[in-house]
Amino acid sequence: MQTPTSSRLFAAVVFVAAATAITVEADVDAITRAAAKTTSKIVNVDFNHEFPLLSAVSSWQRKHFGSSPASSRAVSPPDHRRSLVETSFCEFDAEDNDCDINPLAVFQSFRPATSAGQILVEVFKPELECRQLMSKTTCSANPSCEFEDKKCGFNPVVLLSAKVGTCKDSEKANVTILTKILEGNATCTVAKDKASCSDRISAGCIFEDGICQFDSKRYIGEYMMADMGAGSMLGMFVKLGKLVDVCEMTSSGATTNATTACNANSKCEWDITKKNCDVSAPARNAILSAGNTSAVTAIYVQAFTCSLSSPTSCIAPCAKSLADTCVYPASEIALSLFGEMKESPMKDIMMKTVTCSLVDISTSMNTTAAESSCKAAAEGCSYTMGAAECDFNPDATDIMNLMKAKIPGSQPQCPTLMSMMIPSVLECIATPEAECGTGATAGKCEMDEGSCSIDESIMFELLLGKEDGQNVASMMSSCEQHSSKAACEVQTMDLDFFGKKNPTKQKVETVMSFKGITVVNPGKIKTALAATIGGDVKVEDITLTKIHFPVKAKLRLSTTLATVNADKPAFESKFKKGAAVDLMVSESDIVISAITESARRRGRGLLAAGVDVAFTVENAADATVAQRIATNITTASALTTLAAETGATATVVEAPTFELVVAMEIATADSAGVTSKVSESSTTATLATNLATAGMASITVTVTETPTVKKNSYLAPASASSGHRSFQTLTGGVAVAIFVVGMIVF
Repeated sequence: MQTPTSSRLFAAVVFVAAATAITVEADVDAITRAAAKTTSKIVNVDFNHEFPLLSAVSSWQRKHFGSSPASSRAVSPPDHRRSLVETSFCEFDAEDNDCDINPLAVFQSFRPATSAGQILVEVFKPELECRQLMSKTTCSANPSCEFEDKKCGFNPVVLLSAKVGTCKDSEKANVTILTKILEGNATCTVAKDKASCSDRISAGCIFEDGICQFDSKRYIGEYMMADMGAGSMLGMFVKLGKLVDVCEMTSSGATTNATTACNANSKCEWDITKKNCDVSAPARNAILSAGNTSAVTAIYVQAFTCSLSSPTSCIAPCAKSLADTCVYPASEIALSLFGEMKESPMKDIMMKTVTCSLVDISTSMNTTAAESSCKAAAEGCSYTMGAAECDFNPDATDIMNLMKAKIPGSQPQCPTLMSMMIPSVLECIATPEAECGTGATAGKCEMDEGSCSIDESIMFELLLGKEDGQNVASMMSSCEQHSSKAACEVQTMDLDFFGKKNPTKQKVETVMSFKGITVVNPGKIKTALAATIGGDVKVEDITLTKIHFPVKAKLRLSTTLATVNADKPAFESKFKKGAAVDLMVSESDIVISAITESARRRGRGLLAAGVDVAFTVENAADATVAQRIATNITTASALTTLAAETGATATVVEAPTFELVVAMEIATADSAGVTSKVSESSTTATLATNLATAGMASITVTVTETPTVKKNSYLAPASASSGHRSFQTLTGGVAVAIFVVGMIVF
């Protein structure tokens, strides 16, 4: 932290340096100005518009993909296992005249072969919830939905930015500038208009070109520099860079004398030698003295020390100059400024900047000679005519390396669905057109609208894993082959891919609550559960199908039970509608468990006093969301919509409570044994003990739903002459991106 003492020391050292004519100030001036200009260039990059990757991402997020041509891939041999359930799972979209997967059928019947495939079910659940919102107003009020083509559907940006809940340490990904920008775009894109975008200014959103998008310039300028390992040093250069831009624009935009316009700004001064408007020495020193001046002060102190030595006694880090004096070399100045930075693309950029800035270009040199000297210094050095300067211009590769690098100090996280696709996306974008889809990129990349892009047929595998990726691709292919509504809606398939893969196993389904857990760690829960159950159950056999913090509460409304019973469905509908708006949840999240007449005692009799409504708000993703919901329930002023809808005021009868609830499936060949084990009273205590061993102490575990066995619909193999329908696994080269952004918007 900068102190008044260090600021005074800096000022004193600069004064002494100037008084003794030490040349170090010119070197520091050149280096700091060059660093400031480079950071300014990076800050002013419009990532959303200038980089193909983000343009492609934006396209995926917004574009509705059409059906691809019929697959040229071979069809797998028939599977002669018999199916008990052939589900109709396609639906016809009359507007687009195509046949797609019906999310309701998938939500009800799809059984993934692996736990990774569970993502598909999680995808379609919010899609179904959004479809229930018929008006644009109610649709736009839900941040997970978007209203397009007169229909409400799930906003794919939310899906693409969602973190995978459970992953191994080896699967965790670094936090990068690119992932930060993608997450920022996801946050901003859910805003439908300028007003709602303004509400997200604190999240870095800005309304431009008619859409709400992440202000990448602001993020880079205000946040990224401090994360790159140099602390406020780079922040200092960002400030100086902004001032360099102001001074240069002051003179370039002037219609009168440029010198006069430049000097009119107290922080700028006209450079007679270079004939341009530059930051004044006092303004530059003010920024340096207000920032991290320890390194800069040390440079001046060392330079002064070197100047006191004779050429014969000049030792490192000092060096003898061409003028036969002892000086502090410019190369050492650069190391003092940037040498302590953590190894990163930003450090590489800064060191290249220094190399370029120290090229000795005289104003008397002709343009050809100056350009030659500048370019010879390092790749990326560029001569600026008029200013007689050699600057470093970071190109697209430099910027992309910066975007992809791990932010120093950040911890790896479970990846987002989009980040899982980024490596393949980047590889395809960097592939020349002539090589796209051939050699190492065969089956991975394809030409799309004139550029090399990721082959959409592999997206399912990237998102769901190879097995379930191919399973879902087969479902999509089966639907897309139909061009008529009649054929589309009679297409059937047994969606029990788990049963097909595991004919000897079944899944035991149950629900448990974990009182005391506020921060969810799915990996620890699964590990403790596997250790508790034992037998053939391993961690990978457990799928956590739902993780949420349901909030339970009871409100008393100032109405009568007779009024409610006159049209109970209408009352419940109004209650859910009003509560959903006030609590900022979906109407489907609210489950009413009881409506009873409340009473108060008067003497020896009872008088009707209102109606008590016991309800649960489900699907709170974490304890923070649950706490917000609970707070709103207990805040009378927050329930205005509920009062308007029901025509009654509400008071809290039972304070809101919430705890972690987890629904799970346990794959096992011994379903009876596992069912019995889960039902034992000692099991929950053992599980709590195992959780405590994993660092999750003071937990109370309760089995809230009796375990049941979900039988497979696939049976043992039958002979080909059994007469039952064959099941064919189609792995067509379909437009799998429909799943990512198009299919879920329908």
